[in-house]
Amino acid sequence: MDKISNDRNVNSPYNFISSQTSKSSNVAFGDLLASAVNKPITATALTPVASVSNVNFKDSLNSALQSYGINVPPALRITSGQNGYELSGDNRNVKFQSMLNENPALRDGMAKMINSATMDRKQALKNAMAEFGGSNPSASVSNFLDQFELAQKDKEISIKFNGSDIKVEEKSDQGWIPVKDKASFTLELIDAYAKYMLKHAVTSESDKDDPFADLELKKNMAKTAVEG
Repeated sequence: MDKISNDRNVNSPYNFISSQTSKSSNVAFGDLLASAVNKPITATALTPVASVSNVNFKDSLNSALQSYGINVPPALRITSGQNGYELSGDNRNVKFQSMLNENPALRDGMAKMINSATMDRKQALKNAMAEFGGSNPSASVSNFLDQFELAQKDKEISIKFNGSDIKVEEKSDQGWIPVKDKASFTLELIDAYAKYMLKHAVTSESDKDDPFADLELKKNMAKTAVEG
């Protein structure tokens, strides 16, 4: 993890075409970043990526739950396990399984919600990383992005339904949270990279052979430091 070796080439998914910029953005970047590192990053309220507003689906689900004597609330936490969709650790699961067996359309609707949220999350991560890395990422930034992407992959996705509101959430170290979007990934990238720079002694002068390396990133982080 300490060794920085891999450069991204022009075919990298993190390389986007951008206009030429000047070296002036490097001025006082170190001071601005140092200030940013010491400031807490405040995330805006996250909006679930796959909130469901389909009244018919919710009505159908509620009707089926009532038919099988499944009381909601308390909210249902529907996860996908080896046996399909289930209420893991919930004593309502036996009735829930019987309900799904008799209502395959509900199972299909749940699968569509989870698949949609999973694809949206992957695209949001890809877009946030591409914007963060800019058109000319240095070896250190490329290495960081590889590690960040690996840590963000394959998060468990579930459905939460409280009888009136249904949404898709992902499992985090802090429990279930709204599925991350591009804005939330960007905030995490900025915070994680500031810590990464300190841990690995990476500086804005790491790629002296290419003075334009990470120019867009430096400008964005400097802007964040000033606005924060």
